[in-house]
Amino acid sequence: MLCERIMPQTLHHLVPRTTWKKLKKRLPETWALPADADAKTIDDFVHKTVSICRPCHSMIHSTHDELTLALHYFTLARLLDDPTIRKFCAWATKQKDVYSTNARMQFKR
Repeated sequence: MLCERIMPQTLHHLVPRTTWKKLKKRLPETWALPADADAKTIDDFVHKTVSICRPCHSMIHSTHDELTLALHYFTLARLLDDPTIRKFCAWATKQKDVYSTNARMQFKR
């Protein structure tokens, strides 16, 4: 989670799906995976997702194009290293929570 608001969550692919075909060929050097990484390891890596709120999700995709996200921001920690995203998340954390039954259920998962 990037911000700490309780609200409906969306799944963000840390490696955007539109880049999978292009970047799988350049593995493992793109993401510093072991040289002998097998197909399952690579698939597991590109399929990783994080739950984030819609405003944070939109901010991520408006800040960087998908190839940049895939090459440089493929972990939650790396996303938070970006000053623009970090600043937005700090602001979003201070905003009012959006309470709903679904949001509370998703938050508890």
